[in-house]
Amino acid sequence: MDATLRLPMSKELYIEEEEFERLYSAPIGLIILLSIIYGLISILAIIGNCLVIWIVATAKQMHTVTNMYIANLAFADVIIGVFCIPFQVI
Repeated sequence: MDATLRLPMSKELYIEEEEFERLYSAPIGLIILLSIIYGLISILAIIGNCLVIWIVATAKQMHTVTNMYIANLAFADVIIGVFCIPFQVI
């Protein structure tokens, strides 16, 4: 009697896995395209924010409270660009 209970459960599980694959699988071309786009966004975010930090750090006239706050936000965005954006595709 225990074996008959397992058979329908495993068949239902197989149907659920099949349905999951049909609904949530993505074509390999789309995955590659998204990887390239997210990679470019990450690289541009890192380069642009590093330039902001460099300009605020090196130019004496940029040493204001507002610009230090902007540099701090740029630093936080660099961290997001390094640690978060590349893993969005996974």
